[in-house]
Amino acid sequence: MTSDRREEHDPELLSRILEQLTEGVCVTDEAGGIVLANPAFEVMLGYAPGELAGQEASVVFIEPPSAGVDRARCSRKDGSTLETAARVTTARNAGQQVQIATLTPTAAPPLAELELPLGETRSRTWLENSPVCTKIVDADYNLRYMSTAGISALNIEQIEEHYGKPYPFSFYPESFKQEMSANLARAWSSGAVVEQEAAVCDVDGNELWFHSTIVPVRDDAGQVEYLIVVSLETTQRKQAEQALMELNRELEQRIRQRTAQLERANQELEGFSHNVSHDLRAPLRNIKSFAQLIERKFAAELSQEAGKLFGFITDGASQMEALLEDLLAYSRLGRGAVSMEPISMDEVFRRAMKSMAAQLEEADARVNMPSSMPRVVGNLNLTVQAVINLLENAIKYRRPEAPLVVDVRHQVDGGQVVLAIADNGLGIAPEHQADIFIPFRRLHRQADIPGTGIGLASVKKAMEIMGGGVEVASEPGQGSTFSITLPAET
Repeated sequence: MTSDRREEHDPELLSRILEQLTEGVCVTDEAGGIVLANPAFEVMLGYAPGELAGQEASVVFIEPPSAGVDRARCSRKDGSTLETAARVTTARNAGQQVQIATLTPTAAPPLAELELPLGETRSRTWLENSPVCTKIVDADYNLRYMSTAGISALNIEQIEEHYGKPYPFSFYPESFKQEMSANLARAWSSGAVVEQEAAVCDVDGNELWFHSTIVPVRDDAGQVEYLIVVSLETTQRKQAEQALMELNRELEQRIRQRTAQLERANQELEGFSHNVSHDLRAPLRNIKSFAQLIERKFAAELSQEAGKLFGFITDGASQMEALLEDLLAYSRLGRGAVSMEPISMDEVFRRAMKSMAAQLEEADARVNMPSSMPRVVGNLNLTVQAVINLLENAIKYRRPEAPLVVDVRHQVDGGQVVLAIADNGLGIAPEHQADIFIPFRRLHRQADIPGTGIGLASVKKAMEIMGGGVEVASEPGQGSTFSITLPAET
């Protein structure tokens, strides 16, 4: 019954449908010859109407389309290459099997209005076997024709029951019907091609996605006579996109969960370090105090060796006490909110130099500073402490044979202020420069240069908390330059 109803359609109408399609269509026979090429295909390759009929397919196809391959590479008449998306199906025509390829260039050239007469059999063969769903809608927006691809995709058993009735179909989602109806009216009134991509459902309620192009077809007087709706199913692509989006959502959720776990672990570790360093200070002070008390009270009764051993106890306790003090200060850096505000680097150095005045004088150090420095966005206390730590580091690792000189420089680079503190001290070998910012990592023996290994680690942590950073450039015997970076005030 369906086949009989289709025979009623005007053959000339089917030919005009083929001429109006914006997709390129190329039909080849078993011998590899071109049986049919529609205007869109010939125009996109630079050929005149009818010029490709009878030619070998190898003339236009560098990589010919085939079943299961969604791409084809074509050769234009001028020798240039055209990449296209392709869909392929096969059909019987005049007793032989033909291959029907529907091709869309990545950047399709405009389709000229060409007159290309096509036979009734070839037109119907293409329309009924093309993988593209083609529909004809009249002036009342009633369906007049639908190709086999659309009937099959929507599981419609009796298409003739829908002819003469409004399009979109009644079983489509309401949202699609509203959008498509509006686009049909717009294409009819404006005479312009309109496109949309949206989800529909077949007669059984299964969701399908289609990209539709609505093409107005004009009569000889230039008036819109009917609309052709060419729809390419994009369900697989949409499902892949949705699966990718779902995978991204799951990945983002896992990242959030993992980040929360790491934050909790860091908070617990910081709390543990704070508690341990705080709780150990009291018994450590007792050990140091009692050792000093015994050494003073029983000095006359102690042998020289015993006095030396008690000295080791008090020195070790003092070293451990300093280490716990630094550990406690380091753990406090990550606890609580840090206020960020515009601050003056002149004020930062004024406070740091005041705090370090005695140590700088004792080391006979000279600090060369610019007359003024820019303002940054940061935390005043953290920034002052970072500068103090860098000055302490310069004093601690100075060369004994040369007076200590510290040069302070600055520059603004892309919204960031880079503050450099350069000294003429011992310097650091390149292979050890990353280690100096790791807590408790020291490059010198305690007996040679006392310290805890926390100072530079605290500088790095403070800078990261404020959204900045710290770097070092150094060579052994040539001094070191520490550069801290903070956002510039805007």
